[in-house]
Amino acid sequence: MFEDGVVKYVYIANNLKKQIEDGEYKYGETIPSENELTKLYDVSRHTIREAISLLVKDRYVRKEKGSGTYVCFDAADMSLQNEKPLLVGVITTYLSDYIFPSIIRGIEKELNKENIGLLIASTHNNYEDEENALRKMISNNVDGLIIEPTKSSYFNPNTNLYLDLNAKGIPFVMLNSTYSEFDTNSVGSNDERAGFIATEYLIKKGHSKILAIMKIDDKQGKYRLKGYVRAFADHQLSFANDAIVTYETEDKFDIQAKLEAIDLSQYTAVICYNDEVALQVGNYFNAKGIRIPEDISIVSHDDSILSDNFIPPITSVSHPKERLGIEAARWIVAAIRGQVKESNQMLFAPHIVEKASVKQLTDND
Repeated sequence: MFEDGVVKYVYIANNLKKQIEDGEYKYGETIPSENELTKLYDVSRHTIREAISLLVKDRYVRKEKGSGTYVCFDAADMSLQNEKPLLVGVITTYLSDYIFPSIIRGIEKELNKENIGLLIASTHNNYEDEENALRKMISNNVDGLIIEPTKSSYFNPNTNLYLDLNAKGIPFVMLNSTYSEFDTNSVGSNDERAGFIATEYLIKKGHSKILAIMKIDDKQGKYRLKGYVRAFADHQLSFANDAIVTYETEDKFDIQAKLEAIDLSQYTAVICYNDEVALQVGNYFNAKGIRIPEDISIVSHDDSILSDNFIPPITSVSHPKERLGIEAARWIVAAIRGQVKESNQMLFAPHIVEKASVKQLTDND
């Protein structure tokens, strides 16, 4: 019954829309009850409710408690509605710095091809700002959302708003990571793989005393850390008890203070959560007279302009950036048009971008 690649509730909603447009269910009449539709399409009541939510959102029907679901489709009104341009909301943790302008550029480039409007908000990786951004998007009647999670490692207090999006039939796709509280479509990079290849790259360069500096309030950092640990395990190596330095969003500018508490002479290399952290670490080493890579090597993540402009340029793991934005935009456009696949999770494969911050160790080092 259902077409390949089309979510069940979207298929049902589209089928009911056609029946309404063709006059099988006329203005002011009720459509079949949830129980009847459940039997007719052989699906769960939850699926039928999602389909009806789409019909309500698109003004094909209205629900009256205790009475039924009534057709409110009007041809003249729908023709005006169809002329209204689509609008996609984008919520990211930050907007104007680091790799975010490239991601947003990719989204904008793809939406412009489709003549779809763009509404942008940022959360600063703060739950209250995320709540405000989500409410702003809902009040502006966006047709779909592209969202970068806020502190994805932890329970999200705005889960109810994501359930509201689902109930209203507003599709959304996550960037870079996802929340654990619910399943959703996402586009990102394989962060565990990224952490693994960064660590293995250093191990193959002769390094075994490797310090890791990782962010722990988002899943990207946790997965990169997992890759770091897995590389040590695969190569039958271990590390010192202070070899992992962790931080959260609120203390991301205090990395240098954390380094003060570590005996850096026992390490030959450092892996950083991202290029912003690598810049702090590199500046700290320069201030202390620690030479890169002669005294200590650095590998980072995201391959941003920060790693290119540092002296020496920092070897970094790739990030899809603009391509990430393009793919997220393509997905949300398809979702708005009812053409999405279920449980779609796209992960880009990372690779090492070799520069000048890593020394090949010899037996004498």
